[in-house]
Amino acid sequence: MPVKFFITPTMGEDVVEALGFGEGLNILPPLAMEKINPTLKVGSGSALFFKTVGFFRRNGFEIYKIEDSVEITPLFPAYNSIIKEKEQIIAQIKQHLVSISTAIADVDLIKHDLRKYKEFVILLKNIKKGKELIKQGKIEEGEKIFKRADQSLRSIFIDQVDVHTGETVALKLIAPRWPTIISDFMKLSDEDKDPEQIKKKYDVSEAEGVVLATKNKLYLEWRDNLFGKAVEERFKELVKLVEMRKKSVEEYKNMCRPLVSRYLAIKEMTSPRVYTIPALKHSTQATMIDKTLMYAWKPILPKELAKESRVMFEHVNAGLPTNIIKGVGFFDEEIEFIKKELKKSTEKLSSEEVFFLENGRLESLPIEPSIDNVVRSGIKLIEKEYGVELNPLDIFKARLKLLQTLKQAIYQQTRETWPYSEYYVFLEIPIERVHGRLPNGAEVEDVTIELKAYLRTQNLIILQNLELIAIEKSADKFIKQMLGELGVSGEEIDEIIAKELGEEYKKFKIDVYRKHYLLHQKIRNTIRKFLATLGLTRYFPLSLTKIGPYEHHLSKYLGTYIIPEVINVFKRVVNMYKSFLGVPT
Repeated sequence: MPVKFFITPTMGEDVVEALGFGEGLNILPPLAMEKINPTLKVGSGSALFFKTVGFFRRNGFEIYKIEDSVEITPLFPAYNSIIKEKEQIIAQIKQHLVSISTAIADVDLIKHDLRKYKEFVILLKNIKKGKELIKQGKIEEGEKIFKRADQSLRSIFIDQVDVHTGETVALKLIAPRWPTIISDFMKLSDEDKDPEQIKKKYDVSEAEGVVLATKNKLYLEWRDNLFGKAVEERFKELVKLVEMRKKSVEEYKNMCRPLVSRYLAIKEMTSPRVYTIPALKHSTQATMIDKTLMYAWKPILPKELAKESRVMFEHVNAGLPTNIIKGVGFFDEEIEFIKKELKKSTEKLSSEEVFFLENGRLESLPIEPSIDNVVRSGIKLIEKEYGVELNPLDIFKARLKLLQTLKQAIYQQTRETWPYSEYYVFLEIPIERVHGRLPNGAEVEDVTIELKAYLRTQNLIILQNLELIAIEKSADKFIKQMLGELGVSGEEIDEIIAKELGEEYKKFKIDVYRKHYLLHQKIRNTIRKFLATLGLTRYFPLSLTKIGPYEHHLSKYLGTYIIPEVINVFKRVVNMYKSFLGVPT
């Protein structure tokens, strides 16, 4: 179910989960509600749906499908084909899940080799680094780094290369003849190539000196030419393979998302609990019911005010605001978290994200702070509804989506131009289509649209974008549960392991619910609560209790300019439906 956000209280009331004066608006005007319930010919209901989508897109709205479901009785002619489609979807999901599991297993195997080759690459780099430091005169530091890396490589040479040269010449196999030959080999330097010098320097026999000189030449050739080049090439190929398989996992998950949505949308009408209309009898009536809920919104400003409005995408601090400096509203630890996650991202960053990483600033929306206490209060509602956890990056993305849409609509003119306004008309469009087949063979479609138009403020639209992110995360959660990456109840695997072992599991989570009030807001909020307790709010000036930057719902500005504009937009939508149905407007 979609989230029902805060309501705007009436004068003198302190409604639970309500927006305080000036914190924001979510108003449903009485003249902005209409129930449209036509009975149409078969196929006209689908045409009405496409008409709706086309109308809102042409008129510059952002429109999203929030819910989509199909319920069908066994007697309906298309029952078998729809259920067969559901079975095919299940098979496709299983196939993709197998592909994801295989790709993840491949990544784990490749990473094992990658870690080993990474150690080799680091050792070879330290050999070069040590030599360079010695040349620069940093002899002690250079020799220390060089010797440590060289000792490790000599051990690898003895264990994995020289051992395969044969019983009569391998160092490990001739150790019984010369017990100290391996330790003597480990002492050799790059300059030790002459048997006579090795004999004198390390006090060994002439025969052992010849063997050590030969082995050292072979080692140096292996280290500097054969092994070094092979390791670099193999390491590069392994990195490519890991990235390729990671990309495969992401693509398979992306393929799964629409399939999961379609799978969850199709329901059989086998129990009264899933009835859209309880009066329908699934055993005796051939019925198919599909429900779609869409949200559409765009900023509004009366024409006489739009001419005077100025577009100001100035750069502001991403942190908390003060009485002097504007701020977006993120806490310091949230900013650090967002930067860390953006740097780890494999996706191409937008220009706004790059600027934020470099400067710690963001382009402003009409009202700042845009991440205010209303947004932070709404996060809990979204998390509870969709069973997911939202983090600071999700909030950042929701705000960025609104900013980019606003900039595109104003500058690129790819849609109807949006005014630079903090007020939005928000339309709730639930479309329910009942397709029934009568015993005499006749078919009809009964469509119900309960249209509502709200006046909402910018912070509520950010929450709406955040809800879209939560819907995507909910689908990801389902996929992760199917893959075993999350527990059945949504717990992380590490948390399940900790419970099994009787250990305490400490999960890192930034508190995104914290609210921030400036001093004057704290004072006014205290006054508002005190007056509300006494029931005296209506007898005092709103300036005493207004704690946010928005207009309060009883202001002359809203009543004269903004709310009538919401009603005008609503009437245009209703007239569109009437025109389609052939009803006089």
